[in-house]
Amino acid sequence: MASLVVPLASRPLGELLYPWAPAWQEAPQVVVPLAPVPLEGQTSAYVRDVWAHRPYGQTPEVELRALHDGQRLALQLSWLAPQRRDLLDDDDVFLDAACVMFAMREDTPISMGSPQRPVRGWLWRPDWPQPREVRATGPGTSQRGPRDGLEARASWQEGRWTVVMAGPLPQERLLAVAIWRGADMERAGLKAYSPCWLPLELRREEGQA
Repeated sequence: MASLVVPLASRPLGELLYPWAPAWQEAPQVVVPLAPVPLEGQTSAYVRDVWAHRPYGQTPEVELRALHDGQRLALQLSWLAPQRRDLLDDDDVFLDAACVMFAMREDTPISMGSPQRPVRGWLWRPDWPQPREVRATGPGTSQRGPRDGLEARASWQEGRWTVVMAGPLPQERLLAVAIWRGADMERAGLKAYSPCWLPLELRREEGQA
């Protein structure tokens, strides 16, 4: 199984909040394939019926890098978003979004965990001043709210989002990603996600795990 190597940052993590900070070149890049969340996994019968013949979850992949300083983790995500949606100006408008989800065990259901295998994550939206923490124990159970220490910066250029999220270094060592395209009316369970957990491999010193 591929892993995401997380080197020890050579610069203060605060500098890495800028999506184009040169220090990001220190971090190996992993391209994570994405797929639509299976329609049978949607908790709403209405959604399953209406979206049975409509495309969703069309973001094919996300480029991912990570750095840490021993106390905090910074993640850089970059993905195609041909039509930016960052302004909630009508009732039928949905925004672009991204989430990184953390889990302790590989047998944790990647579709929002389970009562025995809970998950938590960081959720970014362009209209929020900071990411929100998400916790879930299965499909349809997610709860989100503010969390001290979570920060994000984002840039949209030439049809692509690049987002940096930073927060307290998680104890969990497995990660998954979800992306929503607002222009395609994606929201809630209508999204592209990584179907497999990605192990985090923290390097405490240069060349060491």
